[in-house]
Amino acid sequence: MTEAMKRLFTLLAALAVLAGAAAPSAAQVAPPARVALLDGWAEPDGARMVAITVSLAPGWKTYWRSPGDAGIPPSFDWSGSRNLDRVEFFWPVPEVIDSYGMQTLGYHNRLVLPVLLVPRNPAEPLRVSVAMDYGVCSDICMPADALAVGEMAPGAPASPSAGLIRAALGHLPETAAQAGVTEVSCTLVPSADGFDISARVRFDHALSAAPQIVVMESPVEDLWITPSRPVLQGADTIATHADLDYLGSGPLTLDRSTLRLTLIGGGRAVELHGCPAPR
Repeated sequence: MTEAMKRLFTLLAALAVLAGAAAPSAAQVAPPARVALLDGWAEPDGARMVAITVSLAPGWKTYWRSPGDAGIPPSFDWSGSRNLDRVEFFWPVPEVIDSYGMQTLGYHNRLVLPVLLVPRNPAEPLRVSVAMDYGVCSDICMPADALAVGEMAPGAPASPSAGLIRAALGHLPETAAQAGVTEVSCTLVPSADGFDISARVRFDHALSAAPQIVVMESPVEDLWITPSRPVLQGADTIATHADLDYLGSGPLTLDRSTLRLTLIGGGRAVELHGCPAPR
């Protein structure tokens, strides 16, 4: 197990202790976060654009879908919904937050997370129930949970919250084409716990600096990929290295086409899908 994994597990254990210690006084203070479901608008195919919002007290933060060096990733349970076929998240670019020698990814003040809801039958109402587990941090960190519900009629007009959701959609990571990425490649080398992975991303223009952090994600369960600190190689290429720790019991099968790389820094991000072997 890598040092990054050990730090993660150590921090999560500490969070549980802190949350337990804070429990007796929880009823005496305002909660640091409030979760709500905002309606948005109907898409031409009958899907509904909505948003989950997490409003935070001053000085508190919550985490991006992958929290970085440490933290609690959010999870969502939609099983209580009716007429819901699938959902698609649109995560705004997170902040890179330096604390205690680690870099975490998240949001202060308020997270507006657009979500596209696809109904099974677009002609029927969409009844939404989402249970969210997430983490919040200030001087202490604690797990939190919330339940948000709503009902959307087919073809209902746009809600007053539509502008807020559109603003969040305007702050998404850039695609490879938008960022001028011309080549992406990954080299995998077996290690004791999984693989070491080295990635290179080339652009069609010179870069003034490397991003602050690169996050690699895979849909494989029980696979942890350490966040990495990229460096510039020449004027137009970013290089980075990460450890893949596999905690599963069976053999690890890694499909390169399912890897997702997100380069984050300076209030911007680039999201890349797939990482083939070098040519």
